[in-house]
Amino acid sequence: MIFFSVGLPGRFAEWCDAVISRLAQRALGSVEVLSLNTLEELALAMIRTDASHFVVCSRQPGGGVQTALTQAGKRFIAVLDEPRIALRDLAFRPGYDLVGATRAVASCCAAMLRCSSFAGASY
Repeated sequence: MIFFSVGLPGRFAEWCDAVISRLAQRALGSVEVLSLNTLEELALAMIRTDASHFVVCSRQPGGGVQTALTQAGKRFIAVLDEPRIALRDLAFRPGYDLVGATRAVASCCAAMLRCSSFAGASY
């Protein structure tokens, strides 16, 4: 089973990912947590692991992931957060400056706007 969590980069999305992971572990046993954005990354991860249950955490889901979710009619969690808070969370992390954090949040916002309109999205 695959659980999808799509959200803005930041602590709130990470918290939601952890909650989803724990719920899945409690219900299904062993669960592999993956951070990825494309179908190719998902396929490679599934080939490389022996796990049969996954929590896929995506911050910038590619068009292939979005299309696959809508065509399959599958439900997923859309983690909606205030972009300014997500930007602040990201800007203070090592490896990010304000420009890089702004780009990451802006790119993710565009993907989130599209994903949140899908019929299978749960908030």
